[in-house]
Amino acid sequence: SYLWETAGYDQQKQFDGTFAPYFSGWLEILSSDLVRDIASDPDTLFTSMHMGYAEDLQMGKWVQNQANRDDHPRQIKYVTDGSLIWNPSETESKER
Repeated sequence: SYLWETAGYDQQKQFDGTFAPYFSGWLEILSSDLVRDIASDPDTLFTSMHMGYAEDLQMGKWVQNQANRDDHPRQIKYVTDGSLIWNPSETESKER
């Protein structure tokens, strides 16, 4: 997984030109309380109205929405620890 902290391409921006940091790749890990807050937030339903469809970009926006909440902003910690990355081809070669 790779953390995009800034937009490298116009396609990564919302229709209004703003950008939300996001991970691209095979794995995203969120705390259960963050998932609960995202799922119960009415703005989650309307995220795709402000950006093209890409699940990685939408996840980044959902997380950013929680960080910027008016009622109770959340502290978000982005972890880019290499130990969270699993490469199936490396595992297969070690098993042989």
